[in-house]
Amino acid sequence: MPKKTPTLHAIGERQSNLLVGTLLGDAFCPKLAIRQKNRSIRWEHGAEQKDYAAWKADQVGLEWSPFERSRLDKRTGKIYGSFTACLKANPCFNVLYDQFYKDGKKIVSVETLNKLSPEAIAVWYCDDGSLYWTSDTKHLTLSTQCFSDEDRKTIIAFFKDRFGLDFRINQKAIRLVSKAGIEMFLKLVEPFIPQCMKYKIERRT
Repeated sequence: MPKKTPTLHAIGERQSNLLVGTLLGDAFCPKLAIRQKNRSIRWEHGAEQKDYAAWKADQVGLEWSPFERSRLDKRTGKIYGSFTACLKANPCFNVLYDQFYKDGKKIVSVETLNKLSPEAIAVWYCDDGSLYWTSDTKHLTLSTQCFSDEDRKTIIAFFKDRFGLDFRINQKAIRLVSKAGIEMFLKLVEPFIPQCMKYKIERRT
């Protein structure tokens, strides 16, 4: 009998969308043991974002385990805490790994981006986005430092073609600087931002 190839249909469209959103951001797909057949998905956030890390795991709705730790930064002498959510290994996660990694390096494709829902984009923004001001000018950025310049261009083209948003490469990030573009982006993601991350969309008057 031929071996079945796992697909993402087994975990549902919304679940896979949320996972794609966070894999574009902070999540990664490790094997938790050398001989383990299936991959896990996990993400780590600072202790101040513990509620957000747990919220993502609860929204995905699959079995997961929490891990908390603290470390001493010898440069500052301060202790920093972190919170990790680790989803139980699943054959479906092997599919996501193949979509997101090539030779162990994270990549992005047009096919992956075209499947993104606004909710998944909101998760990506909560992971890696920021809203800030210089003088009276508002800026919105997405950190894309894990991707290549070519991947950044693919992401920019996606936002332009799908939403009419004009992101520009800014070092290892992409950035919106027009007021209209920023408002369009915030309107897109705002309904899906959890309460614990509302500071990411706050508007300064």
